[in-house]
Amino acid sequence: MRATTLRTIPLTQDSLAMYWPRPFHLVFVELHNSVYYLAVTKKAYKASTIIVKLINPIDRCQHINELFNQTFLQLHLLRRIKYYHLPCRTYSSELL
Repeated sequence: MRATTLRTIPLTQDSLAMYWPRPFHLVFVELHNSVYYLAVTKKAYKASTIIVKLINPIDRCQHINELFNQTFLQLHLLRRIKYYHLPCRTYSSELL
């Protein structure tokens, strides 16, 4: 299941507090211009947890054009889906 919520952080603030009533395992943050950051990963959901996270440049999710060469990007969608996991497998030690 996928759920999305939108919150705006005013320029005068540098933090955000949210209440999320549903179980979750991943939290992505979009800061600007469709640049996404992986903010939180949880293997097991725990209710009523307070999470404090500072967004760092290393948390940025790379765009598909940064992960693959032009040959890959020109493949049919189903072929791209088939191989999309390879960078995660190759660089998994850097992702943790």
